[in-house]
Order: sequence, then structure tokens, then C-alpha cells
Amino acid sequence: GTRRPVASPPPLMTTDPPPKVSKDLANAVQDDWRRSVRDSAKHRAVAQMESYDGFKNMVSVAHLRPYHAPNFKEHGVVNPPAFGFTADGVPSGPVANPGSISSGGVGGSSDEMSGSCSTQFEKPENSMRFDKTWRKACKSPALKWHYLGVCGGDSLQKVFAKDIGGMVLGEIVEALADGFGVVCRTDEADEDDDTIEKEKKDASKKKETETESSSAADSWQGAGTTDIAAIAVNVMATLRALTKCGRFDLARRLLNKQQKGKLEILMTALEKVSGVDAERDALRDAYLG
Repeated sequence: GTRRPVASPPPLMTTDPPPKVSKDLANAVQDDWRRSVRDSAKHRAVAQMESYDGFKNMVSVAHLRPYHAPNFKEHGVVNPPAFGFTADGVPSGPVANPGSISSGGVGGSSDEMSGSCSTQFEKPENSMRFDKTWRKACKSPALKWHYLGVCGGDSLQKVFAKDIGGMVLGEIVEALADGFGVVCRTDEADEDDDTIEKEKKDASKKKETETESSSAADSWQGAGTTDIAAIAVNVMATLRALTKCGRFDLARRLLNKQQKGKLEILMTALEKVSGVDAERDALRDAYLG
């Protein structure tokens, strides 16, 4: 009989899209993910009241993974880099925080880490150097007060000539209020024996802050630590210099209720020391008006 032709089997069906469609889809997924993480970074930056540079830096690196120990293998790194060790093979950190000089060797001394006054500061060269020293080396209100005494109003005005963030301005105001409050309490204690006894009873709560403040430096912006009138003049000069920083009007609007309350207390303390002063009233209007 006649042989019938055998039909060839149909081609195998696959669920994988064509290569070009697969590549386009992968790129679209990657773009959506990158847009999502950048939007999240923008929200975090706004919530933290970062400056423009800080906002830009947070958003620009939002899609990058942190380079630390848990994902060394993912980056193809088997061991930590050689510069992470001393000559003896002991793991080490940075020699000192930017803007500060410590005699405690690699990583700083135990006194420095505990917030004692052994830390010596230098005037910052820019806002980034100020922020690193402020965050890493100034662990207590007393050290922040000491660092502001080293910086001075003119240096702060130069550092933040282009922009000062609301968070930084608020923290500086808080440090000035806390530090000047300690100076005023110390001056009152020296004049009244009863006040000294009261301060001794409350030492368990304020011992650390007042001890650091009293021994942090022999002067504050050139004024002796016991010359409260000269310190008041320097505090007002610092507040006046901050009003000349870039975007000050925006930054002062971002002060929270607690910071505004401390600023009001600071203005009242300055009034008790220097009396009625038109310049101080102008500063009050500039910050709280």
C-alpha cells in the first residue's frame, strides 16, 4: 500500500519571553526599584531636616548597598583591607575624629569615648568637618558647649555661609542654652553658700554635665569661664553670627517647640546678666519673631 507521510511534531512551547522582552522587563523592574528606594530616601531626608547637600547625598546613594562585614563575600572580598589593621596585625579604627586631636592613640582614649574633657578641638574648615566632629566627638552637652567656644561666631558664619540646616541650628541653640545655664548656676553657687549645699544634693543628677563644663576649658571664646558677663556677650555674638548664615530664615522656622523653649530661657538668662538690651531684643525677634 501507499505510505502516508508522518506529520512532524509541533515545536516545544516555552514560557520564557523572547530575550529582548526579558531584558526590557528586567530594566523596567530595576528602574521601578531604584525609583522606590530614592523616594524613600527623600522622605527620610525631609524627616531628618537635612541640608541640601545632605539631602542630595542621601538620595544619590540610596540604591547602593553598604560595604560592611556581612556582605564582604557578595562584593568578592574575602578579608578586610590591610589598612584596617595596625603594624602588629590588630584591627584598628580611625586615628582621630576629623577636627579633633586626641592623645589616646588609635581609636581614641577611654576618657574621650566616655565624654570627658580630654578632647581638644580645632576650628572646622567646612560644614562637613563641623558635622563630623559635632556628631562623633561631642557626646555630651558640655562637649558641645566647649566645641562652640572653640569655633566662635565668625567661624560658624563662615562654615554655614551657604546653608545651615534646621536640625543643626536647633542643636546649636540647645547647646548654647544648656552651657550658659550651667555657667549661670555655677556663678550663683559661688555667691551663695546655701546654693552650694543645694547643688551638692542635686549632684547625683547633674554631676557629669557640670564637671565636664567646669573643666572643659579655661576660656570660652576668649572669655574666662568665671566671667559671666563676657560669656554673655560672646553668646549673643554667636547668635548674631548664625542669623547671617545661608537660609537662616528657613532653618529657624524648623525649630521645634523644645528648642524654642530653650531659646526663650537663654534670652531670659542673658537679660538677667546684661539687663535691657536692644540688640538682644532684635535677636529674639530674629529667632522667634
